[in-house]
Amino acid sequence: MTIKELIEKLKEIEGTINDADISIPDNDIGSDLSDVEYYVDSARDLVEGLIIELENDKEVWKYELTQVWKNKSDAK
Repeated sequence: MTIKELIEKLKEIEGTINDADISIPDNDIGSDLSDVEYYVDSARDLVEGLIIELENDKEVWKYELTQVWKNKSDAK
């Protein structure tokens, strides 16, 4: 799996988390559903942070490019 594919998969997961959040009925703070909302929001924040980190981390992309060039030279 490439870094780009990983980011795309994380974006799919983020979309699923957003769908889950939309599906949670409105409730009052302190109810059982407020815990669910907290965990959904936390999961979304973690995934969003990971996506941003992967997209902006030059070392990750440097590694990815190194692997691409290595694979091309191995194929020769």
